[in-house]
Amino acid sequence: MRVAAGDLRDERVMRRVEGGITKILLLRRTGTERFAVTRKVRRSTRTFGGAITGGEKRDYVIQELVETERNYSEVLSSLLRHFARPLSSLLRPEDNVRIFFGIKELSEIHVGFHSQLRKARSGAALAHVFLDWREKFLIYGDYCANLTLAQNTLQEACARNEVLNQEVIRCQQEANNGKFKLRDILSVPMQRVLKYHLLLDKLVEETPREWVEDYRQLAKAREVMVDVAQYINEVKRDSDTLDIIKDIQASIIDWDVPEDTQLKDFGRLLRDGELKVKAHGDQRIKARYAFIFEQVVLICKAGRGDQYCYRETLRLDDYRLEDHIGRRTLGRDSRWSYQWLLVHKQAYTAYTLYARTEEQKQIWIKALQDAIDNVNPAACRSTNHKFKLTTFDTPRSCHRCGRFLKGCIFQVK
Repeated sequence: MRVAAGDLRDERVMRRVEGGITKILLLRRTGTERFAVTRKVRRSTRTFGGAITGGEKRDYVIQELVETERNYSEVLSSLLRHFARPLSSLLRPEDNVRIFFGIKELSEIHVGFHSQLRKARSGAALAHVFLDWREKFLIYGDYCANLTLAQNTLQEACARNEVLNQEVIRCQQEANNGKFKLRDILSVPMQRVLKYHLLLDKLVEETPREWVEDYRQLAKAREVMVDVAQYINEVKRDSDTLDIIKDIQASIIDWDVPEDTQLKDFGRLLRDGELKVKAHGDQRIKARYAFIFEQVVLICKAGRGDQYCYRETLRLDDYRLEDHIGRRTLGRDSRWSYQWLLVHKQAYTAYTLYARTEEQKQIWIKALQDAIDNVNPAACRSTNHKFKLTTFDTPRSCHRCGRFLKGCIFQVK
């Protein structure tokens, strides 16, 4: 599984050598803002015939990693010193928590992490630093999930309070001569944590294969940080999904379920939209709005605005899909003539579902099949195993491979 690179796509690195100093210019685009940070990394000038040797390239990558980590620790410290503390008296307590969520914890983590990186005397030792600190980096899942809320809260607070807005501008001026806005600086932690596996990848490339232990441990560290990046991306994605599910639940009226039941208990939303539905015990074709989750189909009647009137719930582990009709069937309403069946496994009942087009029908069928496969995986169907999807409240890892279970809902490797 590849790491989503969307957060790194707009970053370019330019290097130029002046004497024995390599200047690294990182050009970043965050939203509509561009900003640049110039960093200096010392490297050895020892060459053979004017060329940089492989060992020197490796040393340069290590120095780049350690020096940029020091710079990043300073960014976190600056956020606390130049922004969080001066602004705390002007922000509402709840806004202060949202805007600077996790910054203090991240600052403490990276002071220790940088200290351990500096002490590493070999590639294997450096790799072990990443292995030892990987679980502490999981806080970035919550940080990245909160980032949009933090930035929006800052924008709304400044729009509401001109005194606060002017103080933010003053803090930006004091921290970096006004070059970088607080909103953009808050995105730096996300950019940094999703870059570690790329730096380790460069380090693995520059490590000779004959340095067996260094190469093996660095490759392991790279895979660990790829796993961490995937974990962070999935937590961010699921957090966005949970916000959507919360809005859906608020829009459904007359939902007759136990008071403590929540839509998120049924898994991720896979598909929603208009369908025509015919229950075989009724035979009347009705216009409905369906929500497909990983465990259930929620069938509603569209109301006014964004309101939906609850009608029934179909638990997908009780049903199977059937698509016997290979042609378009014309009826009184030819716009809804592409149909398929959801049949109860015990033959208690069945539903004919209708879509507007063959393309939409296939999209609905795929979403339903994906959901059915989730609750009843193919590998379990020929065994006596009972498969159950579970949501863990805290990060967990696989006992077999050691990888983190991904996301916030029904976590998987």
